[in-house]
Amino acid sequence: MKPIPFPKLWRYALVIVFLSVGTVFAHSTDTAPDPTQYVVQSGDSLSKIARKLDLSVEILLAANPQIENPNAIFVGQTLSLPNAAPVAPQAAVPAAPTAAPIVVNPTAAPTAVAVAQPTPAVQPPAVAAPVGPLPQIGLLPVTTGLQNPTYVTHAGDNSGRLFVVEQRGIIWIVEDGVINPVPFLNINQQVLGNTSEKGFLGLAFDPNYAQTGHVYGHYSNLNGDNVVARWTVSEDPN
Repeated sequence: MKPIPFPKLWRYALVIVFLSVGTVFAHSTDTAPDPTQYVVQSGDSLSKIARKLDLSVEILLAANPQIENPNAIFVGQTLSLPNAAPVAPQAAVPAAPTAAPIVVNPTAAPTAVAVAQPTPAVQPPAVAAPVGPLPQIGLLPVTTGLQNPTYVTHAGDNSGRLFVVEQRGIIWIVEDGVINPVPFLNINQQVLGNTSEKGFLGLAFDPNYAQTGHVYGHYSNLNGDNVVARWTVSEDPN
């Protein structure tokens, strides 16, 4: 039987040396990450990186002014991380002083305590309203015998006359409660005065009536149209 050849020992030693060197090299390259930097990885975005690092996108942009477009970061890009601000120590809150116990002497006489009472507001005395006879109000007729009067006025000439307009188109003069038997103006044949809201409805004297003698009236003509007319008084003022 032919004996099985064994490899030489130097071959085992060479393999062990290579393995040891590789392990040392791997440990030397596997260094701790820099806490002040972050290397962009595949699938990263600024918002994702901010969530990973528990930061805001604005803080990352402030620490990396070289980034002009937040959406254009690339894999392998190194980002600077903001330094964490040291936490200020909180000031110690002094403990509240303990109130001294109140010692009550049971043999001492009780002390009376005066309590201020509010002063009641002084109400002014009620003033009774004077009671007297109430004025008597009533209506007194000036004249009678008019048919559907719509307007009453005066000429402003201190004559004391009243001018009463009837819907049918007649103006009467009332003086001292008496109706003048002759109408001041009669345009009954021109007025549509047999329907509601139409007829002779308004009368006005010129402010200078004593000089001009002008009288203005508003009435509905036979066609139902509104008319504003002017008349001049004759030599007879009535």
